[in-house]
Amino acid sequence: MLVVDGVGCVAASVLVSMPAVYRLLDPTLKTQGVVRASLLVTGGAFLTGAIVAPRRTLRFAAVLNAGWVGVWLWALPRQRGAVGRVVVAGTAVLDAAAGLTQWHLSRKADASPKARSGHAVTR
Repeated sequence: MLVVDGVGCVAASVLVSMPAVYRLLDPTLKTQGVVRASLLVTGGAFLTGAIVAPRRTLRFAAVLNAGWVGVWLWALPRQRGAVGRVVVAGTAVLDAAAGLTQWHLSRKADASPKARSGHAVTR
């Protein structure tokens, strides 16, 4: 789940780096750099966490996705066109689904017999 989410964030950062694409969300392009950098950092954190410490990263990823849902909900009423509204709302739904899945997986990992016995690998 972390790899899928990380790759999705990196791919989204590539898409929003294209002015023709990002104009659908922000015709002024004022927020393009911040959104692109934020998506790239988020994707990098998820991918690194998937390699280094996936169990610990799941809860962090869930919280980070909740933050992205907040960003998209803030951006939704600011969309002028139908395409922008669909993209922002769809992204909010995808981030919410990813966050809920990551939260569920982190709780499941915490409840495993190995985690309770202290013999679990913290990767």
